[in-house]
Amino acid sequence: MPFVPQSSLAISRFFLERAKRDNVRDVTPMKVLKLVYIAHGWVLCFTDQPLLSEKIQAWKYGPVVPSVYHKFKEFGDSSIPFSVVESLPQLTTEDDQVADALAGVWNGYKGFTGIQLSSLTHQPNTPWYETWHASGGRDSRSAIIDNQTIRRHYCDLLKQADDTAKSQ
Repeated sequence: MPFVPQSSLAISRFFLERAKRDNVRDVTPMKVLKLVYIAHGWVLCFTDQPLLSEKIQAWKYGPVVPSVYHKFKEFGDSSIPFSVVESLPQLTTEDDQVADALAGVWNGYKGFTGIQLSSLTHQPNTPWYETWHASGGRDSRSAIIDNQTIRRHYCDLLKQADDTAKSQ
């Protein structure tokens, strides 16, 4: 049974709670924004269902989840205080596959800075790059990055990782 897409702010809360638990203090607005986007991509790949109830937009500086951007922009390039967590909604799903994917994203990407995560999402052939450059996103304010494009990208990353593991 498909799960109900989640609030991007609830996904943000998940990552901020993990950061607090693991004493990771460099969760800036850019980092949480990219973690939410990356989690959306991996959940799309694993479940063929969107994690987020909100569309991802292609902005000049990368993929953006508008509500996450607007909620945390006041912190600029500083870390988001853990005290903000209590003001965020909680996840409304108990889907094990989603929980595993979110934990996997946290464990796999928590060591990256926001700038490093941003760099990952800006490379050629990424969904943002395709939308911004190839599909004319730069000519349209807030162009939507299609979920199937995001899904395909993350499934391709999974296949590449599987192929690399098999060849070793």
